[in-house]
Amino acid sequence: MRYIWFALGLLVAAAAGASFYDGRFSLEELSTNLTSPVGTCTVSGSKDKFLVIELGGLAWLFVNGTKLDKPFLNISSQIAVGHMRGLKACVFDSDFANHRYLFLSYMMRPDQADPTGPTTGRVSKFKVNESFTGVTEETPILGRVKSNGCKGRDINPIQEDVICNDNKGHNLGGLLMDEQGHLYVGLADDGTTDGAKHGWLDVMYVQNPGFLAGKVLRVTRDGKAVEGNPYYSSSQASADDNASKVYSIGFHNPWRIFYSEAWDKTFVISVGEAQFESVYALSPGKNMGWPCTQAIKNGDALDEYPVCRKIANEMDAGFNSLWDSAKEGSSARSCITGALQVSNRSWPAEFQETFLFADYCNDYVFTVDVDKTTLKKIGEPAEFASGMGAIVDFREHPDGYVYVLTFFPGALHRIKYDKTATDEKSKEVVGSCSISALSRFSFIS
Repeated sequence: MRYIWFALGLLVAAAAGASFYDGRFSLEELSTNLTSPVGTCTVSGSKDKFLVIELGGLAWLFVNGTKLDKPFLNISSQIAVGHMRGLKACVFDSDFANHRYLFLSYMMRPDQADPTGPTTGRVSKFKVNESFTGVTEETPILGRVKSNGCKGRDINPIQEDVICNDNKGHNLGGLLMDEQGHLYVGLADDGTTDGAKHGWLDVMYVQNPGFLAGKVLRVTRDGKAVEGNPYYSSSQASADDNASKVYSIGFHNPWRIFYSEAWDKTFVISVGEAQFESVYALSPGKNMGWPCTQAIKNGDALDEYPVCRKIANEMDAGFNSLWDSAKEGSSARSCITGALQVSNRSWPAEFQETFLFADYCNDYVFTVDVDKTTLKKIGEPAEFASGMGAIVDFREHPDGYVYVLTFFPGALHRIKYDKTATDEKSKEVVGSCSISALSRFSFIS
């Protein structure tokens, strides 16, 4: 336990000494009294209001940068605890004026004495009241089957609307709604592979389109499949079929989904295991290859599976990823948990349409140039900021600021740009966290 607290102490110290490599940028503190925050979400076009959600089931409303005293929402009694579980992501309806919904994904508290036992996940829409001070009702749209896990129970996870969490592993990922009202839902693999062949084999269900794990779904506001999804059929029941809801498969942990308005592209950050983190450009029917990709890179080809043999033949060309950020020999890129493409036109020209990535374990942000045509990384990442804390959410809000949410310490900041300030590079902050220590309690990687 002493080792863990030592790591936490480093993180707190690092967050207190954030440093930018361009002196025109600075970090403005908004709140330091959050408890295990995991995400933010905004109403489209609103520059004065946004939510911050906490792993334990609370959502806090911020107005003009100030956190209100009363929770906007409290579903803590419904939340499973421990093992990376809790309230995981939020998004407001893209047409909020006509559909006053807040969508949340969370792991449900088991119906048993042990709240840390096997359970299932859910995505619900909550009706926001007219005064924008809270919610009035909840309607589950995905994961409507609730159970103390799926194994050993009378449940068919291929045919039933159930998000299994038997292994108490990675569970729910990012949420995004496009302008057409289609909701993209990230589902992790619930796996613990231990970097060994038996582990890869245990999560091959990710490659089954009907199993709600290791996928990105695309559904309507009511949780129905969208016509045009790659596995959608014309049958009457297709809108409710699990496979019909799937947009892309083969993910380990699609932690964040973000949209580039400049390029009209949607991207997914898949937090990896063992050797690399991956960033993908999302497209219908695309197979991102998990667990075959990691197994192959670890020397286990999984030849008994045709899909893995096919993937093995394509690996040299870069299998479907914008970038695989190797962990080996690169402690600075160990857990990518946030990303955005700069769209604020007040920022310097050299940053326009550049991608910024945030690292959870090493508390810093770096820039990456991407070829718009090939959607592949160009050159090597460059430093942008360090000493930020354990970043879990990192996005540009409608007010033009980039907001930085850190799990350790529980804090919210935003990045400010002052074109009149000097652009002299500041010194690097020493004090990134210990990866091995963080892995003992990380709920992400």
